[in-house]
Amino acid sequence: MATTTGITVDEFLNARWGNYEPEFAHGEIIERKMPNLLHGWIQGLIYTRLLAVGFPVIGVRMRVAADVIRLPDVAVFRNSLPSNPVPSDPPFVIVEVVSPDDPYPILLQKLRDYRDWGVPHIWIVVPGTKTFQEYRDGTLAQVSQFELPELNFRIDATELFAEPTSR
Repeated sequence: MATTTGITVDEFLNARWGNYEPEFAHGEIIERKMPNLLHGWIQGLIYTRLLAVGFPVIGVRMRVAADVIRLPDVAVFRNSLPSNPVPSDPPFVIVEVVSPDDPYPILLQKLRDYRDWGVPHIWIVVPGTKTFQEYRDGTLAQVSQFELPELNFRIDATELFAEPTSR
């Protein structure tokens, strides 16, 4: 849910938000739901695999436009971490893990923001259906694996969701 606040980006970035930080777009605070256990587990698995191709980060503020701050579930920078604590240059990959109560229109807007920012690979994990999607040309396409062919890298949905949840 978005709340019109009339605060600036700088005021947003300097505020303290408590346990779970919102996002910010065009003067509105966008509340985010606390992720569930499965969401966190999948986020960690994706992060671990993406260590092979760059510098992944989890839940970091990113300035995707002059007045838009997003917090992707996982983002990957190719050659090094950005020097700016709120990166304004797009990462190589962004992954969003969809929770059951994530509002679809807000998710689609986030994906458009990432594409407009110049993120080349936008991946969506849907734990409830154990599926992967890619955001391409303004649409979501279901895929069986995430691929970075130029790096000879892939994450297979079947393998990821078969990962044990107990040892």
